[in-house]
Amino acid sequence: MAGRLNSVQYQKQQQQDKFAQEAAELSSTFKDWTNDYFASPNPESLSPRGLEVAKKRRASLKELILSDPAQALTLTVTADVRHRLPSAIQNELEKQVSAYGDYLVVASDEIDPASGAFNRAQIERTVVIKGKSYRASVYGRWLDMTSKKNIPINGIAIDDVLAVNESPVRVLVPRELLDLESRTLTEGEIAVEIGGALQYFKDDYDLSAFTQELISREMMIGPDTEEHKERVLLEAANGLSADSAWTEGPKTVLVIRIDFPDRPGEPVDFANQPLTVARAQDLINNQLSPFYVNCSYNKTSMQSTVTPVVRMPQIQSFYFNDFNDLKKDAENAAQSAGFDPNNYNLDLFAMSYNQGFPYGGIANVGTRGAATNGSFSFKVPAHELGHNYGLWHANLWRTTDGTVIGSGSNIEYGNPFDTMGNGFDSRAHFSAHYKWRLDWLTDANVQKVTADGTYRVFAHDSSTPGGIRAIRIKKNSTKDYWIEFRQLFTDNSNVFNGAIVGWTYASASYNENELLDMTPNTSNDATDAPLLIGQTFNDNENRIRITVIGKGNTTPQSLDIKVELNVGCTFSLGQTSQSLSASGGEGTIPVNTLSGCLPSATSNADWLSVFPTDTGTVRYIVAANYDSQTRTGTITVAGQTFTVQQGAATTACVPRPSGLVAWWRGEGTALDQNGVNNGTLVNNMTFGGGKVGGGFLGNYSSNAGIVQVPDSPSLALNRSMTFEGWLSVSSYGGRVIERRDDTSTGDLASSYDVDVDSSGRVDFFIAYNK
Repeated sequence: MAGRLNSVQYQKQQQQDKFAQEAAELSSTFKDWTNDYFASPNPESLSPRGLEVAKKRRASLKELILSDPAQALTLTVTADVRHRLPSAIQNELEKQVSAYGDYLVVASDEIDPASGAFNRAQIERTVVIKGKSYRASVYGRWLDMTSKKNIPINGIAIDDVLAVNESPVRVLVPRELLDLESRTLTEGEIAVEIGGALQYFKDDYDLSAFTQELISREMMIGPDTEEHKERVLLEAANGLSADSAWTEGPKTVLVIRIDFPDRPGEPVDFANQPLTVARAQDLINNQLSPFYVNCSYNKTSMQSTVTPVVRMPQIQSFYFNDFNDLKKDAENAAQSAGFDPNNYNLDLFAMSYNQGFPYGGIANVGTRGAATNGSFSFKVPAHELGHNYGLWHANLWRTTDGTVIGSGSNIEYGNPFDTMGNGFDSRAHFSAHYKWRLDWLTDANVQKVTADGTYRVFAHDSSTPGGIRAIRIKKNSTKDYWIEFRQLFTDNSNVFNGAIVGWTYASASYNENELLDMTPNTSNDATDAPLLIGQTFNDNENRIRITVIGKGNTTPQSLDIKVELNVGCTFSLGQTSQSLSASGGEGTIPVNTLSGCLPSATSNADWLSVFPTDTGTVRYIVAANYDSQTRTGTITVAGQTFTVQQGAATTACVPRPSGLVAWWRGEGTALDQNGVNNGTLVNNMTFGGGKVGGGFLGNYSSNAGIVQVPDSPSLALNRSMTFEGWLSVSSYGGRVIERRDDTSTGDLASSYDVDVDSSGRVDFFIAYNK
């Protein structure tokens, strides 16, 4: 995140650095000891010293797991060392964990009973494997991942703390493989552990493809990764979005009213008013369900079932700091009363207010399970069920320098217009960005701005579906601006007559959104944050200007927003022409401009493709010229002309062979020159200079940048097939061509493929069961 660290963050970073240094030093000391131990003619004499170091290292490494799990994983003692050590020392080492388990993310929301506002958040992550719970310390994508059931998890554990590896698979070292079985790996083959089971992949590409698909499924919203399989390939080209099976459709909600041996009776709220069956039904059916219906444009709804008061087996204090036990015992009590929680989509545990619970509400993120501590009005239950649907908090970026986007920090719950922030009632729809995350808004409802213009955005808190409900502008490689319009806050003229501007982060480890306060020097808790009609916001860093023009007087009401890019930018070309041979290739146009200025670029010829970059330069690809005549094309860069001259072919082209099935030239498009098997660019596939003309430029070894072609009978291998093309690689290992019949992985999924193995050899494979 932008900005300098505040004092709390600085102290936390200092402590983390201390743990890292201490653990690294002790691990180094332990490694030196192991070297001495293995080299000694009398190793038993060194065991007491080794045990002493191992115990100190264990305590230090445990602290590092909690503060920096990624660093802790790098200090793991390898299997080839571990198995040669005395058992007493092995017992002091971290435990290697690899198994299928549940990943539970819990959001705890502390509330001020007097004001009703949320004032402190805590996120806790737990891994449960075969009934044993670990405090999960995670990094990278796991920070943004919602709760999941039965997924492969690997890492290292000390006592009840677990450092979770970002990858779902763990590559085995040779010694581990020998311990497991005597099989010898073939050339290029890789053995990995997935969920505690051994699995083989014939090369890096197969392993990468499997891993990327698994990660794609795990990053979707919803607890069941098996339900995500069908959406993975469809969404690969457009980035991850929510899984509609979890976030859409009617939801049944089981309200479990609980009491305790030391506090019997119906749950009561802050004002000592009971949560009766009728009150609970009204809360779900008449308050929360209409809110979710309107928020989702009728894509989801709720219907309640309310239990009688059921008794928890333990007194209140037993559950103060353990939501998982509270959930388990409440569901068991409901089961005993004849209400099976597994027959409902969501459940809400309602209990009398007790300040011993460190929250007003608490919920699993992305799966069922929520509780409210004496808060039986709209705000808290709506917020906690939002967590169940898969949402994080709606925050505020508060600056410290009096500007809108300068140095500052994230303020949890800081958005007063969103129920996932400190919105109080049914007017506080989830932000347009969150509606998009839940698949309630689609890409068709989000206007992506790539050029200057005036854009109309309709009020997204109108329940009428359709139309543009958000404007999205790329700020830089790490953030996007989101602009939305609301009309339900009729008592707030700023919201009623202005645009709400926020930003989101490209990082998968931070998927909350932050409201930007256009009046940062007032003390109105961001209720005056919108950019009003007639006002302008300038992002001088990235040369973006946003102006609110006025209302469109439409139904639903709309707001016209003028967006200007490259404000104040001037451009001049470092050169104005370039000559290339008939074989074509790649070039770069140097552009002289100011920092933050990104020139537009267009070509007047289909054989000349352009690719603007984030650095201000313009790349271009020139296709091969098969004609006997020279040709000239132009690239217009910010209104200036760059000329490309290409020589004529000096020899006649070889005629197309008869029976040609497909020809992908890779010159700015993924189109088949035969017009039959057109492809789609996936995962940021781009283009570069080829042996002749242009070519596809992707990372084949990691499946980042591919061309996806729909299957067709013409691509089936019947009796014989010929592949022809030029291939240039920066490193060996990867798949060049693959025909895949389904969304499964491994050898059996391919009818055929062409690979480059780790030695640089080109291999052709045919799957034996296709």
